[in-house]
Amino acid sequence: MTTIRQKLKFTLSLIIAMGCAFSTLRADDADLPRYLLRNDDINGALIEYRKLIDEEIEDRKQTHGVDPVWLAEYGYALALANVYDVALITLDEALSTAKTMARPWLVKEVYFYIKEVLLLMQYDELAFPFFSKYNPPDWITENEINALRKKHTMAPIINRENFKTTLTRISKLIEKGAYIQALVLSEELTFFYGKQPLSRITSAEIWKKLGFFEKSLASYKTVREINTIKDSALIKNIDTNIKELQKKSRSWFAKFKYKYDPQLLVYAGGMFSLTSANVNTRVGFHTNFQLSTSLNFSYSRDYESGSNSLYVGLCAYKRFFNLLAVGFGLNQSFGDGNYNIYVAPSIGLSFYKPRSKVSLDLFFNTNVPCISGEPQFTLSFGVTTYF
Repeated sequence: MTTIRQKLKFTLSLIIAMGCAFSTLRADDADLPRYLLRNDDINGALIEYRKLIDEEIEDRKQTHGVDPVWLAEYGYALALANVYDVALITLDEALSTAKTMARPWLVKEVYFYIKEVLLLMQYDELAFPFFSKYNPPDWITENEINALRKKHTMAPIINRENFKTTLTRISKLIEKGAYIQALVLSEELTFFYGKQPLSRITSAEIWKKLGFFEKSLASYKTVREINTIKDSALIKNIDTNIKELQKKSRSWFAKFKYKYDPQLLVYAGGMFSLTSANVNTRVGFHTNFQLSTSLNFSYSRDYESGSNSLYVGLCAYKRFFNLLAVGFGLNQSFGDGNYNIYVAPSIGLSFYKPRSKVSLDLFFNTNVPCISGEPQFTLSFGVTTYF
């Protein structure tokens, strides 16, 4: 009996040891590109980062996409290899993904790599505003960062097109939300065409869209000091922006708007059966924390009784993992002499597609009357468009 117990104990210990070894192996697997990068094997790190990102792309689901921090680290490795154009594209994608995921700490982590890449490109003035915004990673030391920066710093020329073509390109990048690429191109224009104000104005606009209002204000003030500006309309526009930014730098609402980035949403949906029909719509705002508030309008028709009901109300929804959504609202009903107030909790699935900015929504809705009557239960299917 003792021998059997000892064998079982040994077998169990072996399984645990193998499990620990496997976990360590997986952890080492995940840390490999970072290890290579810390030890200045940039080409090896690039290969391993690319493998990890390709795996994430293959494995991504509705609830899990590509990790923006991995993307940002890959962009940093590209910059260490002096492949700056692709590095900037990757950083823009990482920043956009982090903001879409509604996790502010991820944005701060991405800011670290943006700052480092700009320093590698010797754009210290562009990097400076990010110094107070970023969260440093715990996998690399300050000494290792400085050593890599000292060895791999190189001032590049990203763009070789003329002024007008480049300005048009910057405008298109801003429209797509590729702010880091646009910022670097604008800085290059300022370097080569220092006496003209347009690239400086463009830089000020980019800083404003990134939410760095103080930096944007400083850029506009620098433009205003250029004595060669003769266009009175341009001077008036600059002065207007300076006044606006002076208010924004002190405004609680402006800081709130940047932090939560409220945008318009419109929902349309309903449910139809042989006995009844229900059509509803919502108009409101959503934030980068996947929280939305809206004004609701709903119409229902019961074919058997011939009754009609109209509902007007307010509701708030919170989405989790880009999939599950929970809502709560208050509705006022009108129609056929029935005036009632309803408490309206909802739960359902909301399949959000960040790139197309739409979600397919399937909800189980409950209307609990506050005055009289029976609770109402409905299913609804619809589409939400986010602007």
